[in-house]
Amino acid sequence: MAGSCSSRRRPDWVSSWSKIPSLSSWWHGGSTRCPSGATGPRPTASDMVGGVIDFGHVGLQVRDLDRSLAYYRDVLGLRVVERGVRSDRYLADITGYPGVELDIAVLETPTGVLVELLEYTNVVGEPVDTATHNPGTGHVCFQVEDVDAIYHSALDAGHGAVSPPVTPTSGRWTGGRSVYLIDPDGIRVELVQRGPSPDSLGG
Repeated sequence: MAGSCSSRRRPDWVSSWSKIPSLSSWWHGGSTRCPSGATGPRPTASDMVGGVIDFGHVGLQVRDLDRSLAYYRDVLGLRVVERGVRSDRYLADITGYPGVELDIAVLETPTGVLVELLEYTNVVGEPVDTATHNPGTGHVCFQVEDVDAIYHSALDAGHGAVSPPVTPTSGRWTGGRSVYLIDPDGIRVELVQRGPSPDSLGG
């Protein structure tokens, strides 16, 4: 069937999915999006060995933690739930930097999503080009009550944005508001706001 998952040439490794019904049917078509743009059931954690069960946190490396805290706490309104300098042995192992020391702040959204800001205090880092078209870069997105208000607050505090807020005309935020802010380290911070129309699918 044109446009379905089954219309693609099946890689050899797909045959190993035969014992996992949901993954096999995911390739062949079903009810949700699949890589080819067709539909197929989404795998669940129970289908996978050691599968993902929830979102943990988003981590952002920053040059100056106090400066970044002023942005994410005072401009965006996130709540600080943890702050401290750590040099545990496991941090050296997991980051790959012997003797590393991290100044860490953990912030929380009203719904409990955690944002971890990390400053490497004894490892010299180089700024990277954070433009969103560069592979390996990313952005963080927050749903907010008033995109325009936060946009103006960010500008008043001396921070930048890619453009003024826009009104999406397609997708889940149709009729709402959206903007890409730029944090003190150049990280793109997207803000989205649900539209007033019943057709808006944000949430």
